[in-house]
Amino acid sequence: MPPKKNKSAKPSKNTADADTKHTAGKRKRSDNNDLVLCHQKDSAKKPRLEEEIFFRLLEIPTDILYEICSHLHPLSLLHLSRTCKTIRTILMSEASRYAWRSSFESILLDGIREVRNDLCEPRLATLLFENRCDGCQKPRRGAAMPEFMLRVNMCQPCLENSPEFLKMDDVYEVTRKVAPDYSTSRLSCIEGVTPHGADKGAYCYRVYDRASFIEMLEETKDLTDDEFKTWFAAERENFVLFKDECKQLWEFKAYMDDEAKQENAHRKADIGAQRLKDIVTRFTDAGYVIDRPEDSRYKDFWDDVFYSGSSRRGDSAFDCKRLAMRQVPLTDKEWNKGDILSSLIDSGWIVEGEKLRNLREKKERTKQRAKGARADKRRMKA
Repeated sequence: MPPKKNKSAKPSKNTADADTKHTAGKRKRSDNNDLVLCHQKDSAKKPRLEEEIFFRLLEIPTDILYEICSHLHPLSLLHLSRTCKTIRTILMSEASRYAWRSSFESILLDGIREVRNDLCEPRLATLLFENRCDGCQKPRRGAAMPEFMLRVNMCQPCLENSPEFLKMDDVYEVTRKVAPDYSTSRLSCIEGVTPHGADKGAYCYRVYDRASFIEMLEETKDLTDDEFKTWFAAERENFVLFKDECKQLWEFKAYMDDEAKQENAHRKADIGAQRLKDIVTRFTDAGYVIDRPEDSRYKDFWDDVFYSGSSRRGDSAFDCKRLAMRQVPLTDKEWNKGDILSSLIDSGWIVEGEKLRNLREKKERTKQRAKGARADKRRMKA
């Protein structure tokens, strides 16, 4: 039997040296550089997969590209010009004007096919088909229209704060700087033929185009009265034509917006009609049938659901209408939630069909037989 060890026994010299070697000594610090090198070495062995995407549109000859773009909608052509710098350079060049004009030919109404040279086709596409402020880049909601005279599409705060335009208070200050002795009567005449923004109420000031106003001041400050009358008559006639052109653009923009609203309404109506058909198909596949009153005055099932639900359960009928009238496509996720089916069942619009009823009765008979078999086993054991 080995001798019993005493707690006060001192370890031997060899044991102390061995313990000191492993416990008292510092741990060797690992070099992170070695780990990084090993990681890089391992990763270098793995093949790196890089997908090279070639923009084949840039390889098309320019004349063929212009012919393709001439069949696009102006808004699509505008979006295409923003894809990369190379395409933008091509479509913003003077040679691309044929493509832009051909694109506008398919949509513009008679009378506004020719616009002034100061309004290029890309800018016209921006004014007609984009509802985004040029200043703050925020969408302009509602019936906000571009300022066709000023060639911009801006909200009122950006329009008043833009350095390119003059408010009524700034007109007199600019006049004193350009022509200090300018006549007040002439100034009122120039204000009448200067491109300006639309009047939008008592709290929105009319703004004028700064460059046009200063150019007219410098052009007329040294004219005599007779020369100014001749100049003003020609300028007023030109301004009337310019104003009529802007009015036609405004009417065309309103027409296009109305067409877009009607198209969107028709699209939503088609989606809603398809949703109702999908609901009927799904609850029919689930084994349910329609339970309509015989004295119903509506021919369609959904008309009966939407307009004569007062005789049904209130909350369930309301939920049924709300879920069925949504103008969004019916998805599997929404149907699997069971809200639509349960609301139709609770409101009494659909009931179990013969196939589903037979299946339920078969399950009940199976349960009864299993229950009877378990009872017989318990009696036999007793």
